[in-house]
Amino acid sequence: GKYVVATKEQEVSALNRLYEKALNNKISGIEWCEAEEIQDFVNVEKAFFSKDTGYIDVPIALKKIELILISQGVHILRDNYVDSISSEQDHFLVNSKNENIKTDRLFNCSGYESIRLRTYLGLTDFEDRFVKGSYLILKKKFFNKSLIYPVPEEGLIGLGVHTTIDSSGVIRFGPNTAETSNYDYLTEEDSLEKMWPAINALFKNIDKSELSLDYSGVRTKLVKDGAY
Repeated sequence: GKYVVATKEQEVSALNRLYEKALNNKISGIEWCEAEEIQDFVNVEKAFFSKDTGYIDVPIALKKIELILISQGVHILRDNYVDSISSEQDHFLVNSKNENIKTDRLFNCSGYESIRLRTYLGLTDFEDRFVKGSYLILKKKFFNKSLIYPVPEEGLIGLGVHTTIDSSGVIRFGPNTAETSNYDYLTEEDSLEKMWPAINALFKNIDKSELSLDYSGVRTKLVKDGAY
């Protein structure tokens, strides 16, 4: 599950709008909660709980998907950079480093390469932007029964600094968000200082000395007509 928390009165109206949006989108398992449930861990004015939110161990999940695909006769071509794609009548031709593929249907699920692959088919209505986020690891036990999220700030690229939990119960805080032109995973030394105000505003009983740099990730954002 996930708690979404307003820490002060000024955030309550935005929290209410988010709750109503969830209901309008037919999201199940959304309910207001009592502040007492989490007040020992966060500064809370008002909060709701999403009981169906979860998290996965990504490497294990990907391995499981791979085994299922192989068992169903799906070919997985590794290290196979796509050089070009063309559309010819009722099929596509995909030219790559190791294989040339003819297919009736083509699904573009290539992450940060998606925009490049679209352009081969004359699709130029989207641009991409790289957004980098870093995580901090907490060097002590903390509330890990559910995730805790802030109310997203207006115009924020991400969802705000929140808790993440790995399969062993370890807590991380993140990610921060910063546009970047480089697709690299270097964790900047000032990430802790940049995230600390958001962590300190939401969470209780966390000292800066109990946090350390962990890892960074890069995700792409679609841009159309100059807007996300």
